[in-house]
Amino acid sequence: MDIIGHKYTWKCHIHHGGVHIYEMIDKALCNVEWRMLFLDAHVKTLLRVDFSDQHPLLISLKDLPWQRSPINFKFESSWTVEEYFEAMLSSTWKQHNNLISNLDHVKSEANRWNLNTLKIITQKKNKLLGRILGIQKIIQEGRSHPDLEKMESKLQ
Repeated sequence: MDIIGHKYTWKCHIHHGGVHIYEMIDKALCNVEWRMLFLDAHVKTLLRVDFSDQHPLLISLKDLPWQRSPINFKFESSWTVEEYFEAMLSSTWKQHNNLISNLDHVKSEANRWNLNTLKIITQKKNKLLGRILGIQKIIQEGRSHPDLEKMESKLQ
């Protein structure tokens, strides 16, 4: 099967003439019958992280956008150390409301607050992953520079 993404799936920690060695050692194989069942199937090379010399492979049967299923509310203890969580909680909880009404209101506001907080974290994470992906691509194309490898390690 063809691979989408990085050309190489393995990075050797040994240098050859000052250059890392990259190889395509991971592949996905299928027979004709399977391929005919899953015409849209493809393999994608994912981002390699610093603790591994392998790029993980993801086999997708269809090229569909990822859909999130409904999530039950879960209180995260990490929220209690966030700067604005207590203020959100205080402004949401109303003494004149009953317990169920207050809990529903807090749930709604906590989810909204969490999404806004997570959105910022997710944007930062995606920016870092994009930078790492770009660095790995440049290094694999043979346009490496010692500072790029240091930056890759630092970003991870």
